[in-house]
Amino acid sequence: MKHIFLLFGLIFFRIGLTQNIQGNWLLTRIESSKESKNPYLTVRFNKNGEMLIRDYKVAAWRQDGNRLYFQSDIDPKLSGEATILSLKNKQLVYQKNQEKYYLTAYNLDQIKKDTVYHRLLGVWQMEGNDTGVIEFYPDDSVTQLVSFDNGNMISNAQWLYVPDQKAIVIHGDLNGPEGKNTLIEITDRSLQFKHNGTLYRLHRLPRIEKPQETLDFTYEQVEKNQTDIYDLPWSDEALFGYLSSIKSLSYTQKVFENSVHTFISNRIEVKINVNQQKKEINFTYYLLKNDDYIKTGEQRKAFLQNAYNRFFPQKDIAPFRVVNNFETLNIGGKEYDCTVVEGFDGDTKIKYWMINSMPGVYAKIIIQNNDISNYILYQWNGD
Repeated sequence: MKHIFLLFGLIFFRIGLTQNIQGNWLLTRIESSKESKNPYLTVRFNKNGEMLIRDYKVAAWRQDGNRLYFQSDIDPKLSGEATILSLKNKQLVYQKNQEKYYLTAYNLDQIKKDTVYHRLLGVWQMEGNDTGVIEFYPDDSVTQLVSFDNGNMISNAQWLYVPDQKAIVIHGDLNGPEGKNTLIEITDRSLQFKHNGTLYRLHRLPRIEKPQETLDFTYEQVEKNQTDIYDLPWSDEALFGYLSSIKSLSYTQKVFENSVHTFISNRIEVKINVNQQKKEINFTYYLLKNDDYIKTGEQRKAFLQNAYNRFFPQKDIAPFRVVNNFETLNIGGKEYDCTVVEGFDGDTKIKYWMINSMPGVYAKIIIQNNDISNYILYQWNGD
């Protein structure tokens, strides 16, 4: 009787090892005598004999009992034979070239029914000194935008939520949380996870397909109805007179980032210096970032600079048309009458809200190209 039980045990062990490994797996660990690595890569063994890593075909595979055979034209190291050591409870372990590979099976359909998965979808802003924005898409892709002093960097990758491990796995070329991220907390508005001991805090941003207020006028429409400069509210004399008492202005800059479907907000400080004797006005622009002032540009009105620019300190636009002489905007609880102007700077559309009683001060500015891949909104903060 003892031999019969032993025989059945061997049969069941053999059956366990000869299960087909076709399906989706997460490669969590690779062990050798020298080191242990945790790549957290998605691996798919397709029915047609294709082996995919991160959705890229890397090799052909076949299984014969507890033996695996790989052939790769991309990387010779992937080719060769492997032995399945264990295949049970959604766990696969096989050995190849003195290395052990540990994989965990996952089911995408089940994952996409998970509440946490649905909460992760959308746009998230990293808090603290990190200015990154991440958008998780339902097609398992993820986009990250990181802002630097001289511009933005956009990276794309793939992501997977693993409910059993409460892990957000990101594989690609992201700046920071690439690999396994352990979920700490998630609500409809906030997200926390740890990556290699670093705690990341994020808050949700609204997902926007396109800005609410876009510029739909055409060059032909503006040219047909263009306005004379004498219909503008500011004269040079009024400009010098009013700005002499103004030392600084503060604006909120909102840049629409189509890559992550949201606005990125910045604070812009403007320092103003007026020299009545030389008839010069200088505007110096600073980006306030992480409590640092970063100089971004200057505008100067003098004898040979912007002498005939009636839109100073902004760009002179042509053609342009005045669409409203008294549009009222409420800023900080106060109402300001504005002259609204639409026009072009080359192919770029521009709309100005010039405060009638405050020469040199714009209540609002929109700058946009035709396909809205470049869209910037400036709003005066009232100070």
